[in-house]
Amino acid sequence: MALINCDITVLIAEHVDMNSMAPFMLSSKANYQLIRGHERSIVKAKIAKMVHDPMLRPPLGALLSSSALRQPGLDRKVLEPVSFAVAKELESREGRINSLFSSKSTSPCGQPLMEAINRLAIFQDLPPNHMERLIDGFKDACRVADRIADCAAVVHLEPKPETGGLRDEGWAVEHEVHLARQRYIRSLPPIRLAFLTLLASLTGMEYAQELQSLDSDPFQWERVTAFKETFLRHGTVVICALLCPSEAEATDTAGGFGACRSPHARSESARYYYTSQVDVVLMELLEYERGRWGSSGFLEHDGNVRPIADSLHMTMLQAFQGFPEAEEVNQLPEDVEAEEDADAGWLFSINVLDYDTDNANDDPLPRISIKPDPREALILKWIRQQ
Repeated sequence: MALINCDITVLIAEHVDMNSMAPFMLSSKANYQLIRGHERSIVKAKIAKMVHDPMLRPPLGALLSSSALRQPGLDRKVLEPVSFAVAKELESREGRINSLFSSKSTSPCGQPLMEAINRLAIFQDLPPNHMERLIDGFKDACRVADRIADCAAVVHLEPKPETGGLRDEGWAVEHEVHLARQRYIRSLPPIRLAFLTLLASLTGMEYAQELQSLDSDPFQWERVTAFKETFLRHGTVVICALLCPSEAEATDTAGGFGACRSPHARSESARYYYTSQVDVVLMELLEYERGRWGSSGFLEHDGNVRPIADSLHMTMLQAFQGFPEAEEVNQLPEDVEAEEDADAGWLFSINVLDYDTDNANDDPLPRISIKPDPREALILKWIRQQ
């Protein structure tokens, strides 16, 4: 009878959420010891239940935490593989992603992205079932972005050779992380690349509206480009840190943290940290464009300039170009009409800097009329498949 009770206890632990896990474990000493002793098997079951697609499962059972922690070559803490902390992080991410695509009536965090999606003429007038499938695709793209960021966990857990110093070690780890993320992006199928590209563009457009004194910034476009690269490096935490309402704004809007609880609301510390990460990418971009990469300390021991890998954003675009779908530029779905405007085109052709951000809260949001490119045509085809 005791064995049956133990099996039932472990089964319950596999299905309860992590907020309920602590009181369940503390309900008795026997439960605590039993659940602690079966932590890995319980977490493996939770991962399998929460992440059905093997491509999205935590590499080596490890994840990056949502909180930032400065380490050489690492911006966030690597959670203990196959631990309760990993299960908690997965639940937190899923809640964060759901908040990002909630309607404005239920969560202020969902407003920026949902409003951006609604401004795209190509996705206007979709029936409810197609719109639901479109949002599912964007949610999947968020999970893909988080999985790209988690490539750093694998590199950090691997044994590393001795290097000449802390700075060299940090650069070597960062370089390996970047290459690992590139390999993962290149392994993605076309539909995921299409959604990921569109999501990065939408978030970049929203970030441009969030910037203060945009017209006075001489690097305004480069900063938006740096934001999109930062999003691909860090995942959905960047969206929440830089695009979601602040905790105070969420409290005023929702009447409390019930609808938009941290980390789904933006904290000032997170905003400061990820703003600095955008600045890091911006500096890399400017040094490269100015031809000063080699004179800025980016050198090997032998004096040769350190290799410059393509950005994750460029890798994503190039990966899609390698598929047959990329050649279908002029092939539209049967019921989609192309715009006659010669300036119409894929979202990347939109100059987000033309928006009047000073009156963003007063004027109705503009409707963006664009002609679908292969990515959008593929997305439209995908959401209509039942």
